[in-house]
Amino acid sequence: MPKGPFLSSEFTATKFSTAADKAEFGNTLLRFIESEWASPLFTKSFYSRLSMCFGHIAHFNRSQFYEEWFSSLADQVRFLKHTLRFPCYGDPEYTFSDVERAIQREIVNRNYVALYELRLAEEQQATELVIIPAE
Repeated sequence: MPKGPFLSSEFTATKFSTAADKAEFGNTLLRFIESEWASPLFTKSFYSRLSMCFGHIAHFNRSQFYEEWFSSLADQVRFLKHTLRFPCYGDPEYTFSDVERAIQREIVNRNYVALYELRLAEEQQATELVIIPAE
């Protein structure tokens, strides 16, 4: 039983990764988002793969990558939008482009951008209410 919506049968194996590896990566990314970016789920192996997808480059280390993309609601919205904008280049026999496209579809289907933009707007409004003194 898969631990997410993606099945290995949906993806093409590469020389170094199986179709199951691709499905696992996609499902892991969705679980990470659903966990509201829980840092314990941002493992070394997950970071290694994510840093090679969606046009990311590896940061100096895993904690720096996490800090850049997941430490605030604004960063999380930026990550989701970046993920959706990436054109997913390459042949699935050599890249993770097939799973990248599948992840993009699922992010859209789950309406994550709107959800996180709403949370961000609510956070900003709450901050403004605290900052603006009552008259």
